[in-house]
Amino acid sequence: MNSIDNLDSVFEILNKILTENLNCDFKSAAAELNNSENPKNLKLPCITYNIKSRKTSTKSSLKDITKEIVDGKETGFALKVYSQWFNCIVEFNIFGRTSQETIKLTEKFETLIDAYSSDLKSQGIKDISFLAEQSCEDKKDYTVDIPKKCLDYYIGFERLESFRINTFKNLYSYAIPLNNTKILNTSSKGES
Repeated sequence: MNSIDNLDSVFEILNKILTENLNCDFKSAAAELNNSENPKNLKLPCITYNIKSRKTSTKSSLKDITKEIVDGKETGFALKVYSQWFNCIVEFNIFGRTSQETIKLTEKFETLIDAYSSDLKSQGIKDISFLAEQSCEDKKDYTVDIPKKCLDYYIGFERLESFRINTFKNLYSYAIPLNNTKILNTSSKGES
């Protein structure tokens, strides 16, 4: 199974890539910039991320049926493996101490994402690609004092979930008696 099947995993890997290659912090915008916090308190340079949208591109579908193996031994159970694809738009906000530092950091960020995209794809990401650079002036954390760039990226990934087939059979067997059971009338009408 793919090792990257959610955005938290993507952000963990990006954190490692960016902190090793750039001299900056990489954090969730929600964790870094609360409504009560002043953006001037950021440790600069800094890159934050914010999930703008996460949508499924397909309904969950059966991808495989396989035998369950635990510690190298078959358990006698089978697994149904379901697949669901997600399309996400993530905003990366790049803050620097100066406009020139912000521009250079943005260029390095874009280059690193591009350079590591094939590695990320081998770990389960369908795609990670630049969409657009947005104006930062309409953002609630915008301040003229801190140079900032706002980049939107598309990130697509597949989530695989497996379920024991016998679990479905057990649920089904519980449902059958309910359909064939007579319901007792507990009403006291007509009783004397």
